[in-house]
This record gives sequence, structure tokens and C-alpha cells, in this order.
Amino acid sequence: MSLTVIAAFGAGAFGALLTSWNDRQERFRDRMLDAADEFAAAIAEALLVLRDAVGEVRGGDAVRAKAAAQKAWSQRDTPLIRSARVDLLFGPDSDTARCSNALLHHIAAALEDLNPPKLDAEAADQALLDAPEGLRMFQRLAFQDIRSAAPPSATLRESLRKTRRGSHASSQSDARPAE
Repeated sequence: MSLTVIAAFGAGAFGALLTSWNDRQERFRDRMLDAADEFAAAIAEALLVLRDAVGEVRGGDAVRAKAAAQKAWSQRDTPLIRSARVDLLFGPDSDTARCSNALLHHIAAALEDLNPPKLDAEAADQALLDAPEGLRMFQRLAFQDIRSAAPPSATLRESLRKTRRGSHASSQSDARPAE
């Protein structure tokens, strides 16, 4: 009888562990999905505001063009902030994070072209040519990463530990006097 109780307890513990792991994995994927969604929406909105700013520059009214460019600059802050979560959840070296950073670069390059006294709508358009395809690529990469994602595990913790130990060891060796 005690063998039956032990087997039942073991099966229950295993089932709870498996359920816990699946729940954790699902929550992690949800966080990744939220981060990708928020970034994509912020980038799309920034691109629309930037497109409007390019139109204002083409219109020739310097005051309206400057105001539109300033609005576009402030709109860039939201995707920039959202990209931090993309880097954190997808990994800074992931293709998804690299793509998000490339999109931010396209926007920054276009904004530089709209800064007074330059106000060059053609150059801003050139800087934005790849942005729509970059957004589609970001969405594809994020989808693939989310589908195959597993939550950070002991492997990630160990990697962080090694990084800390490495930086701690190098800072100690820097502090030692040369012999």
C-alpha cells in the first residue's frame, strides 16, 4: 500500500511540475507577444507621423514643417522605449532585436534629414524606403521567436553569473598593482 501512495504522490508532483512549467512558458510567450505588439504599434505610429512631417516639409511652410519635425522626434521616443523590452525578452543579439534597432535607425536617419536647417524631404523619404519591409520582417522574426520561445532558465542565470564573475575578475585584476 505504501508503494501505491508513493507512486500517486510522485505522479502528482510530476504533474504539478509539468503544469507549472507550461504555465511559465505561456506567461513568457505572452510577455514576448505584448512587447513585440507594443513595439510594432509604436513604430507604425512613428512612421505615420514621420510621413506627415515629410509632407509638411514638402509643403514649404517652415513653421509647420518645424512643428511636424518636432512632433516626429517626440514620437520616436515611444518605440525607442518599447525596444528595451524587445531586447530584454528576445535577447539583445536576437534577429528580432537587431531588426527593431534597424527600424529605429531608419527613423532616426529620416528625422536627421528633417532637422532645420536641412529640411530635406527627399533624403528623409530615401531613409524611410526600407522601413515598411523592416516592420514586416520584425513581425515575422518576432512570430518565429515567440513560437519557439522558452522562458529564461538556469542556463540564462548561469550565463549572467559567468558574465558577472568575468567582469568582477577583470575589475579585480585592474585593481592589482603590476608586478
